[in-house]
Amino acid sequence: MQLGISAGNADDKPVIMSGHQAAFWHMGITAKWLALHEAGECLGARTAWVVVDHDPEDFSALSVPVRDAAGTLRAERIEIAPVKVAESIRAGVPPCLVDPFDAELRLPASVKADQLSGFGPNLQLAKAALMQAKTTHRGHSAAMQVATAAAEMLGHAAGAGTRPGKLFPVTALHTTDLFVSLLNKVSESIHAAAACTAAYNLAIAAAPHSRMAPLVCKVATGRVELPLWHLDRATGIRKRVFFHTLGGLLPQVLAPRALLLTGMLRWAGCDLFIHGLGGGATVDAPTSPGEPLDDAGADAKTLGGYDRAAEAWFADWLGATLCPSVVVTATVRLELGAGEVATPRQAAQARWRAQRGRHDPSVLGDAAAAAQKARLVRAIAGAVPGSMERYGLFKDLQQFLAIYRESHLAQLAELTVAADRTAALAATSGIATDRTYSFVLHGEEGVRQLRERIAAEFAGG
Repeated sequence: MQLGISAGNADDKPVIMSGHQAAFWHMGITAKWLALHEAGECLGARTAWVVVDHDPEDFSALSVPVRDAAGTLRAERIEIAPVKVAESIRAGVPPCLVDPFDAELRLPASVKADQLSGFGPNLQLAKAALMQAKTTHRGHSAAMQVATAAAEMLGHAAGAGTRPGKLFPVTALHTTDLFVSLLNKVSESIHAAAACTAAYNLAIAAAPHSRMAPLVCKVATGRVELPLWHLDRATGIRKRVFFHTLGGLLPQVLAPRALLLTGMLRWAGCDLFIHGLGGGATVDAPTSPGEPLDDAGADAKTLGGYDRAAEAWFADWLGATLCPSVVVTATVRLELGAGEVATPRQAAQARWRAQRGRHDPSVLGDAAAAAQKARLVRAIAGAVPGSMERYGLFKDLQQFLAIYRESHLAQLAELTVAADRTAALAATSGIATDRTYSFVLHGEEGVRQLRERIAAEFAGG
């Protein structure tokens, strides 16, 4: 393969791939990195990690929990890049257009070093890794500097052998024959471009949870948008690409958007792709807010990435079948000694249970009352709509529920008190329960423990 991942021989090993934006990721993304290694070991495969270096990602600071004199936790931004770099990134300049930088550790004026809850040494390690990456990879972008530093730290914590066989940026894809051939295909005519875009829009319309926006497709006015970015180094701006602007751009200043990127890699780059929650296939919504979903605490209705849309688009537009993909994530929280805490999802579950308990006797374990309610509900469903029989049965149900609530008054009150208490805890414990703190803060031991958890999952599977 042109990216140097495999030799391309018929008997060559399969390739497993994953990737993310350049950053010191949280442990959910770190889980993908570690699972990539475990999958490669189990399947005898080559591994590769794509650095999404053209996607604006603020790597210039780390969110760190600090404790004030009263013992109260709050999250503060600890800057790890110079002000100029931070301003560029926050202004939306793609990291691939930002030069490598001298790492810093700048604390806000309100934060003293002794308030960092012991994270100071880990932050110093991150700074040293960034400086080492700048020295050993001269000429690379800030994105690859950060990605290399993260790889170095994770390799040191989890073992050098856990590093992917290949680490490459999205902006290297312009050197591949596939990327060039797709550019040639959409540049043949405005109708060829429109065929690409129309299939793209149909695919994302059929996958609403992908959260992808449709592209402009107005052939009559000559405005057909393509799934590409123009990385303009002169202005530092990532621009949209249209058919009428494509002709004046060289491949090296172009990069694929998310759907085109995942489609290309799963079509011709690998045999299995590991996604996180953002890119992975849509999951079904739970039957009720109280039904557990995932360890990340997210609602299923917000989950589901662009994988299904990519599959449908490539099948429709190119007649291509993409390789399988899987989703890997993890929830790991810092041990902050914050006492009892609760997550927003736990608060929602407690509130749902308190409300549901007023209408569903099974919540309180009253099997006899639950059976009686079920009989009344079935009778109502079987009665003629608008009939006096149906009206009488409905009154019977309301009377039954009133008696049930009166007889279980104390238990229902306990559920309400518990819901209020959990909601109050969730409102004040967000800092302690945040799952998005960088792996840097978890330290080498935290990374090793996560690797052991993932290795155990593979061993059990």
